[in-house]
Amino acid sequence: MVDLKRLDTKSLILDVTTNLSRIGNFTLDKNYERTVFFAKETEEYLKELRKRNLNKCFSDWLSRTQDLVDIILNEKVYKKAKKEYIADDAFTFGVVLQNRAIYLL
Repeated sequence: MVDLKRLDTKSLILDVTTNLSRIGNFTLDKNYERTVFFAKETEEYLKELRKRNLNKCFSDWLSRTQDLVDIILNEKVYKKAKKEYIADDAFTFGVVLQNRAIYLL
């Protein structure tokens, strides 16, 4: 993985949005292993983003994204959850973050 400290905030957020799309697709494909892989990677991006001074419009959505990642990484909770809802949340959070990242320099 790339050194996350060297990436600018916009790049980190866009990487999160890409991973959220992957999470949504792999969830719908019932591929838990790949879903977990990208959830773990996303968690690392979120850890780095928490160290940065972000506008509230990002922090709320990143917090929701962290909650989604936590659900995925808790296998018991994930298996009981409706996969369509997880995928829908992943796609929604990704689109919102992508649209807001446009305004970052």
